[in-house]
Amino acid sequence: MGWSLVKTRAMFEHRAVVVGADRGALLAGLAALAAGESGAGVAVGRARSVGKTVFVFPGQGAQWVGMGAQLYAELPLFALAFDAVAEELDRHLRLPLRNVLWEGDEALLTSTEFAQPALFAIEVALATLLQHWGISPDFLIGHSVGEIAAAHLAGVLSLTDAAGLVAARGRLMAELPAGGVMVVVAASEEEVLPVLVDGANLAAVNAPHSVVVSGCEAAVSDIADHFARRGRRVHRLAVSHAFHSLLMEPMLAEFTRIAAGISVSKPRIPLVSNVTGQMAGAGYGDGQYWVEHARRPVRFAEGVQLLNAVGATRFVEVGPGGGLTALVEQSLPLGEALSVAMMRREHPEVSSVLGAVATLFTAGAQMDWPAVFGSPGRRIELPTYAFQRQRYWLPPTSAGSADISGVGLLAARHGLLGAVVEQPDSDVVVLTGRLSVGEQRWLADHVIAGVVLLAGAAFVELALRAADQVDCGVVEELTVVTPLVLPTVGGVQLQVVVGVGEMGQRPVSIYSRNAESDSGWVLHARGVLGAKAVAPAADLSVWPPLGAAPVDVDGAYQRFAELGYEYGRAFQGLTAMWRRESELFADVAVPDDVDVTLSGFGIHPLVLDAALHAMGMVGEQAATMLPFSWQGVSLHAAGASRVRARIAPAGDGTVSVELADQAGLPVLSVQALVMRSVSSQLLSAAVAAADAAGRGLLEVAWLPVELAHNDISADLVVWEVESFQDGVGPVYSATHRVLVALQSWLAQERAGRLVVLTQGSVGQDATNLAGAAVWGLVRSAQAEHPGRVMLVDSDGSMDVGDVIGCGEEQLMIRNGTAYAARLAQLRPQPILQLPDTNSGWRLVAGGAGTLEDLTLASCPAKELAPGQVRIEVRALGVNFRDVLVALGIYPGAAELGAEGAGVVTEVGPGVTGLAVGDPVMGLLGVAGSEAVVDARLVVKLPNRWPLTDAAGVPVVFLTAYYALRVLAQVQPGESVLVHAAAGGVGMAAVQLARLWGLEVFATASRGKWDTLHTMGCDNTHVADSRTLAFEETFWLTTEGRGVDVVLNSLAGEFTDASLRLLPRGGRFIEMGKTEFGTPRSLPRTILGWPTGLST
Repeated sequence: MGWSLVKTRAMFEHRAVVVGADRGALLAGLAALAAGESGAGVAVGRARSVGKTVFVFPGQGAQWVGMGAQLYAELPLFALAFDAVAEELDRHLRLPLRNVLWEGDEALLTSTEFAQPALFAIEVALATLLQHWGISPDFLIGHSVGEIAAAHLAGVLSLTDAAGLVAARGRLMAELPAGGVMVVVAASEEEVLPVLVDGANLAAVNAPHSVVVSGCEAAVSDIADHFARRGRRVHRLAVSHAFHSLLMEPMLAEFTRIAAGISVSKPRIPLVSNVTGQMAGAGYGDGQYWVEHARRPVRFAEGVQLLNAVGATRFVEVGPGGGLTALVEQSLPLGEALSVAMMRREHPEVSSVLGAVATLFTAGAQMDWPAVFGSPGRRIELPTYAFQRQRYWLPPTSAGSADISGVGLLAARHGLLGAVVEQPDSDVVVLTGRLSVGEQRWLADHVIAGVVLLAGAAFVELALRAADQVDCGVVEELTVVTPLVLPTVGGVQLQVVVGVGEMGQRPVSIYSRNAESDSGWVLHARGVLGAKAVAPAADLSVWPPLGAAPVDVDGAYQRFAELGYEYGRAFQGLTAMWRRESELFADVAVPDDVDVTLSGFGIHPLVLDAALHAMGMVGEQAATMLPFSWQGVSLHAAGASRVRARIAPAGDGTVSVELADQAGLPVLSVQALVMRSVSSQLLSAAVAAADAAGRGLLEVAWLPVELAHNDISADLVVWEVESFQDGVGPVYSATHRVLVALQSWLAQERAGRLVVLTQGSVGQDATNLAGAAVWGLVRSAQAEHPGRVMLVDSDGSMDVGDVIGCGEEQLMIRNGTAYAARLAQLRPQPILQLPDTNSGWRLVAGGAGTLEDLTLASCPAKELAPGQVRIEVRALGVNFRDVLVALGIYPGAAELGAEGAGVVTEVGPGVTGLAVGDPVMGLLGVAGSEAVVDARLVVKLPNRWPLTDAAGVPVVFLTAYYALRVLAQVQPGESVLVHAAAGGVGMAAVQLARLWGLEVFATASRGKWDTLHTMGCDNTHVADSRTLAFEETFWLTTEGRGVDVVLNSLAGEFTDASLRLLPRGGRFIEMGKTEFGTPRSLPRTILGWPTGLST
């Protein structure tokens, strides 16, 4: 995703970057970003159109043992740069730098001898990495020894000279006698200079009010005490020597001698001198400069202020720690510049570096993101930019259609209903609304057996709103008659009709119809409203309930999905559950990440429906269960988003339901609820009814029309196109002649119509090929020039003069009747017709060799032989073999159907391990309603395996098993190359190979690599199945050993390349049509002939 963003999206002023070590961290960062909150790994900023970048290199004191180790291990570019620097430094050090840095102790690295070279190596490698990632500095500045790294990056010093200089500097300083102190004082340079005494020197001006005093302990301590007595902060540094003081002078002579041997060049990148606090000028960086640099104070604050004055707004601390980052912030006005540290102690190094880079990018720094990602990624489709959802419609000056009161209706003020209509003559009340999964997105998350249904809890909510409208306190009874299927496109209109009743009761019915057509109304639920509310039957103030045992709900919704309840996120509200004998208790809440409005609902269907999910967590369900009948439903409080639920037996197969809020106060009571199974046939009928209600497709049909008054008031020219019955030759000449005539006619200025007359060119009886082409051409002209051309196709049964003034653009005349093209609902015809007999059926291929020629044939039941079972087939797996059989090109006699799944309905003599009712999968050998097979060819399904999933398992896994275990006889520790590993057999082979302890190499097209990764194949074991590069890739991964087994389904050069990966004794398993003769027919480039070639 990140690769696609940087490669396919423009960079804007407002930017954000999310950095994470794993998927969970990235999702958490994205969630924080979406919520407008700060989060780990989230950088948000506004890119400045101006501003320059400074690399800042820290000095001694920032180091720690292990710094850079993670960067070295995970970022090859950093490792390469570090190795180059370490190689030069090791020429001058008594111990290898890597050992000191990553294996030594703190004391050794703290010594100046190694601390300064270590800092130099880390800083140069880190700067090289940043430059490779496209972050180029406009300026450089170092602090103390950090300036040597800056000088090298600027091109002033070669790596050889810089490494020798920094190693000599550290060694000579380490050889000085121990002693001396350095103290940071919260004071300005002007305040410190007057109190300096002999033995104390100004070592650094780090910030306007932060200086360092260095020298003999007594003298420096006096100065520290002076400022401490005045309330200033004083901090003594943990150093081995008093750097940048008179105590450095004993090493200067030898350092002068060594430094004299360096060569300097003009800076390629402008940098600031610590000695002057100004830009480096002529003569900068020679031997004498570095001697003065070791003795004189570091004017860091002046340098930072100078850089800011010339346009620097981004300061990057390129090295360990964040000390200079704070000093930069202290040296500049608040908000004047961004200061970022690349590495911080106790923080993961790669994440820190990427986080710093992300912050720089959001502030406007240029980045080469593809370089950051490394190897090219796979481009994926990304969502389009989100709309800002700001409306610019002008408000209406008077009540429009959206203003309910403006059309004389009452507003329903409900989440599912819009208006209330009261009929004055009958006291009937109708509440109307519209449902759409596009507008009310949460509705789409209630999917049962693959069908989007309105939740039964929604019918209850609609009835409760109707009861409130007519001052009724209870829904005494509500029965669901027909499920309401919600279309994926468009919507449905709702009507809740409350009739006239007596004795305080009123009937209620809920109807729907398609909102996009004039289809009829469908009754979905009906019941009775009553006057008196039902009091709550349970006290839920003590929670969790006493004596109730917890029930694990982890994975609950995955289990529900396997049973056919495919609840989307909005309906996944069951969060905790308990059981006390036959009572169930549950915590239910609308998920926090679901965008849904609770206002306007009495009890939101998401809440009530999720409460009922607790029933699905106990017992076994053999069928899909939905709420069928509700009795005694009373609403006590509206708008709850979190509830406590109690479900208990209520007698006669019913349960009672009580909902309470978090304080235990009652929300909803249901005296009795009946759940009933819903068959797939009923759901199919509901879908069919929805389609019949206008959600189907439209087609162009020729329908009879009554001809209007024949008004011929303009010039007419009738041109009859000659009819051609046979061949394609006349098509060109006919269309060419018509084109010329059309162009001539349309070019004329005078008004009039050209009537193009054809015969047998349209309709079911069309035989005139040239005429059909003419109709296509003329229709295009009609679209471009309305009213100028008319098309008539006539069989001669009506005088053309009687129709050409009727106002129609296109007419067909047959047997004295005029027909016009109209849109009509497409009425689908059944593709396959079940046999009339009551026996079973099977799918058979016809003799035409086409898929359209498939038919259903009667298949009488067979008697079971010993060892056989009878299976009611519920799902079939379709294989390529079935396609060949249907097309009539499969060699030999064969029937459709190889594998499938179903339920055992009868067991023959001698069968053990299977019983009637067992769900099974296996090799059925038939595509039909029933299979009689040898019991050894099927196996009982594991618990909760959907039959539709199981139907496609046997063939691919048996093929893979036979190839690897039987033919190749693989052993743990061996390696196997699986071609087309994202296919059916390929995925089965990968899973079996990993189960058996094999090392798996796999090829697939790049678009399917993610599938291989999820099966456990890393990048070094995955290659492209569409190029020959897999051979070299796997040679490198195996260090020339190759693979023990190849499971092949490729051909040509790919087969040759695969064979070359086999060592002597390897096994090549061919699943395709490739044939091998003797070893002489194999490629000569194979290292050794396989002794186990299997095809």
